[in-house]
Amino acid sequence: MGVQSSEASTGSTTPTQNLEEPTKANPQATSTLMEPIESSPRISDAVDSELGKESAQETNEVKGNRGLDLHRGQPLKMDWAGKCKPLVDGFGLCSPTLWDPADRGAHLHPEGQAFCKSVFGLVSQFVTRKLGDLRLAAFKLGLGKIETSPFSEQDLDSLRKEWATLLPSKAKALEIPERQPFLLGLISQSLERVEDPDYKIFMHGKDSFWTGVPVGYDEPLPRTPDVFPRKEKVRPLDESEYNNLAGNYRSAREMSEELEKKFQEEEALGRMIPTTLSALQAKHPDRTPLVAAMGAIKKPNGDVRPLHDGTHFVQLNSNICFQDQLQYPGPEDAAAMIRLVEDEKESLFAMSADIKAAHRLVKIREEDWPLLGCRAHDEDKTIWVNTVGTFGVSSASYWWTRLFGGIGRLVGYILGQERWFQLVYVDDLHLTCLGPRKFLILWTSLALYEILGTPFSYSKFAGGLQVCFVGYLLDYRACRLGITQRRGAWLVSFIDEMLASKGTIYMRRFNEFLGRLGFVSRVLLWLKPFLAPLYSWSSALDRGTVAKCPKLVMLVLRFLQLQLKDCGYMHSCLRPVVLPQELFRTDAKCATGRIVLGGHHLLTGQWFSLTLVEADVPYLFKKDGETQWASTSAELLSVMVALVLFGVLEASSPEHVVPLVISAGTDNLANQFLLRKGLTTKWPLCIIYMQLTELLMTKNVSVDLRWRPRGENTLADALTNEDFTGFDLSKRVGCKWGDFRFHLLSLLWEEREGFLDREMLRSTAQNVNLGKFEKSEW
Repeated sequence: MGVQSSEASTGSTTPTQNLEEPTKANPQATSTLMEPIESSPRISDAVDSELGKESAQETNEVKGNRGLDLHRGQPLKMDWAGKCKPLVDGFGLCSPTLWDPADRGAHLHPEGQAFCKSVFGLVSQFVTRKLGDLRLAAFKLGLGKIETSPFSEQDLDSLRKEWATLLPSKAKALEIPERQPFLLGLISQSLERVEDPDYKIFMHGKDSFWTGVPVGYDEPLPRTPDVFPRKEKVRPLDESEYNNLAGNYRSAREMSEELEKKFQEEEALGRMIPTTLSALQAKHPDRTPLVAAMGAIKKPNGDVRPLHDGTHFVQLNSNICFQDQLQYPGPEDAAAMIRLVEDEKESLFAMSADIKAAHRLVKIREEDWPLLGCRAHDEDKTIWVNTVGTFGVSSASYWWTRLFGGIGRLVGYILGQERWFQLVYVDDLHLTCLGPRKFLILWTSLALYEILGTPFSYSKFAGGLQVCFVGYLLDYRACRLGITQRRGAWLVSFIDEMLASKGTIYMRRFNEFLGRLGFVSRVLLWLKPFLAPLYSWSSALDRGTVAKCPKLVMLVLRFLQLQLKDCGYMHSCLRPVVLPQELFRTDAKCATGRIVLGGHHLLTGQWFSLTLVEADVPYLFKKDGETQWASTSAELLSVMVALVLFGVLEASSPEHVVPLVISAGTDNLANQFLLRKGLTTKWPLCIIYMQLTELLMTKNVSVDLRWRPRGENTLADALTNEDFTGFDLSKRVGCKWGDFRFHLLSLLWEEREGFLDREMLRSTAQNVNLGKFEKSEW
């Protein structure tokens, strides 16, 4: 357990695929291809102006949001890494499963409640009749023994027809528009019956899922305040020279035949059409066709995954403007679900599922098809045009999230106040069902999803009390969250390999390791401070080099090696014991030639005042003896000394399962932010923070450092001025710097000079050509 971190991700992650040398057709190709799930385009001043005009209207819309008013009270909140925020389940702000089960749909009108009960009764009776022993069927599904849906198309069609009789337009409810599998009429009318705020997008108006949605190239994507918060931040995309007929990357050229075959399969499914540039221009004279550069990845099963680069050259993603901020559940939300389930004290069964080709299930309006062109062969005159959402085009994730969010909310409305929870991250669905009806709820929810048209990959179902979700291991039995032993062993094995080679590594491999370590640090929070020197070294060198790492990086890796082998790769999700009252307050005075640390315990009256000189803490002194520049580092050091002297770290132990959170006061606002963020690359602050984290982690303790105005921290300030008139001298805790065993801090500081010399770091690097880089299995 480390210090608190507030870096909780609620947006989507943008993966990066490394590419190779530029093609002849595209000599300006860069070394990196971004695969945006949710890119942040450049927003013009005109668009900003329009967004500003809409803000007042949006405020009124939110105040009158019927979707939020359907449920009783407030949505659930999650407490993770010292930060409390609303739970995110991936289905939108008004999702029923964001509320406690007893509060879901409490204010739904009687007709809507009757409708949900009718559909629930219809489907629950069907699954009981069809599957018989629901418990046994769930175990088989969770163990991967069921490879295809247990529900036949005839069964599902029969249920759809009965469901449609409850809706105004039965014929529309049973119609499936071309180029996607969902019964949009059934979904839309059902959502309308329960007053969901986003039911119209499914089949009403010009730009709907029924008729096809826009890519967002000509105008901002719509604002949906009832479902998503407003997008406040934009991230600039890579710059590249415009070329509407880009050449493919080497990975695609090497697999051009596989790409051609894949495109033909997509054509058979109605997702792509072959054409020529002239035919495309003739049919859409007002559109400039965009033919994107393609990359390709070989999947574990031997198939090829096309990578449509909508960012570089065609500059499609740069011109897509988002107004909504997509929200996806992260490990903190999964941990909150585990904790909620633990609090219920009910038997449970969890299940994770995968949805086939999620982004490819959204129909794009025909007038935007020319924006989604690509080629299997650079020299080929055939242009393959996507007619559905395309992985690599940033708006694809927006439309899929909005579509499946409505479907998931509908399932939530129908299940009403049954005791269950659900999370979705793009195409990964996770369900947790509680109590004696858990297997009935599980199968009813899965059947509902299938009736509405969701294509599950049954071979990827996994269930039980330990289930993986988006790479994390959820252990409901032990109330823990982490990563699997296999993934943890990969990290340890990489460190072993790097140490065996005496720190010489191909930087692409090191960046692969660093990315995965960052993924793990979202759960094992104490890891975050130790990433700082690793990120710094990585940023100093080009990815295409082989280099020998500095001693500081080797030292950090050795430390991580020992800690990863001992920690078990899991983190407790139990509700921490929080001591709300501040235990102590600290301060530090930085003067020329010396630093004074001071602090007092608020309950016992104990206090300390410790004077340090350059020989004690050389990293806080400049050559002329000046220390004012290191005030933040000195005050964090004062906190660390207080933790030791006041016996805080003796209150817990490594065997103490429940995390302990203590509060302390300081008049340095920067340290409050540091402990909540959990990471800094500033020297010497980062090495002090790393030592602090190591002390706290071993005792499973966290510190919530709270800023106090200087006027409320006068006693600690007096101690740093060596004014002891307001203190009981018998309660002074005597100490000298040599009493503290901050061994890691000393080791880190000893390696500082070689690490900070970037020219020396670059001198160890050599440009190499190791061929195509393949990521190792993770």
